[in-house]
Amino acid sequence: ARNVVRAAPVEAGQKVRALLKNGDVQLQIDTVARNRGEIGALVTVAGADGRPLQARVIGYAEVEIVTSKEQK
Repeated sequence: ARNVVRAAPVEAGQKVRALLKNGDVQLQIDTVARNRGEIGALVTVAGADGRPLQARVIGYAEVEIVTSKEQK
C-alpha cells in the first residue's frame, strides 16, 4: 500500500479540456497535458499549434489557460 500513488486530476499525456476565458467570451479546446498536476497547480498543455501553454488545473481532465499576468 505504501507504493500506491494516487492519480492526479491531470496526468502527463492525458487528454484534457482547456478553457480560455476573456470577458464574456469562452473558448474550449481538447488538448494534451505535458505534465501532471493537482487542483490549482500550473501545468503545461499543447496549444493548437503545438506550442506549450500554461494552464491551471480546475478539475479532472480540465484546465483553464492562464495569461502571462496571471502566472505571477
